[in-house]
Amino acid sequence: MSGQETILRVSATGNLNVRVGERVHKGQQLSEVPSTDSPSTAPVSGLIERIQLDPDNHEFVIVITAPA
Repeated sequence: MSGQETILRVSATGNLNVRVGERVHKGQQLSEVPSTDSPSTAPVSGLIERIQLDPDNHEFVIVITAPA
């Protein structure tokens, strides 16, 4: 898919509300993290291309591709 990739890192202490292949809208809640007051939200609208776990930093790395 051509388009701009946005990479977002969110704490892995909570549950993700999105899956690979899902379309998201700017401002949509991506995860529920109990230790913070504000949930992680999508900074752009697009398609969730990848979700990877970074075990060293205990974070999910979420890649959102915005349409070109």
